Amino acid sequence: MVKILPYLFFSFIFIFSCTSKKKYAELQKKNTHNEAQVVRLRDDSTRLSQKIDTLKKQVHTLSFKNIAPSEKETKKPTRLRAAEEHYKQISFFLYNIIKYVEWSASVPGDVFTIAIVGNDPLFKEIGAQFNGKKVGHRMIQIKRITSEKDICHADVYFVSHQKLHFLSKVYKATNNEKALVVSDHHQLTTGVHVSFFLEGDSLKFDLNEEEIKKSNIVMSSTLKSLQN
Repeated sequence: MVKILPYLFFSFIFIFSCTSKKKYAELQKKNTHNEAQVVRLRDDSTRLSQKIDTLKKQVHTLSFKNIAPSEKETKKPTRLRAAEEHYKQISFFLYNIIKYVEWSASVPGDVFTIAIVGNDPLFKEIGAQFNGKKVGHRMIQIKRITSEKDICHADVYFVSHQKLHFLSKVYKATNNEKALVVSDHHQLTTGVHVSFFLEGDSLKFDLNEEEIKKSNIVMSSTLKSLQN
């Protein structure tokens, strides 16, 4: 029995050694495979990075081509574009203010008239904004007043700051009538109910409470809270 033990020991060592070598070979093979995968992934990553850089350059070039001409084209009419945006804001504000005024449902006729005194660009913008819209059951129509003799009945008058001298005529035309008078002149004057003005780049409005009360115009409390 004692003689057999050394043989068993060396046999175990031999078997263990063979097993270890086999496992080592497998691990080495896996390691080589993993290293190859890492190399492939690194190469793929490099190619993707190069493609991304190329796409970025293409996007930048396209953006420049699209933006540069427009900057060149719009450099000259900057003031005109600002004015057009201003008129759009006034038109939008005016439409919403009209919605907050209580208009009688018993008014005869099916037309709601807005008269623009002066300011041709604003007349066009308001015409586009109000086209096809109604106040209650009445369809909105826009009239342009270019001279004092053209002043006629309207539900809303917009008097531009260039035509403030028309106010007395408008005031007479609206006497004893529930007509809203709006202007883009900052300082509220007699006969004007709503006044638009710019504060920085923002369009705001003031309500002339005294004139509103005098004209028996009823406005929503929501509108009063939104002013200025």
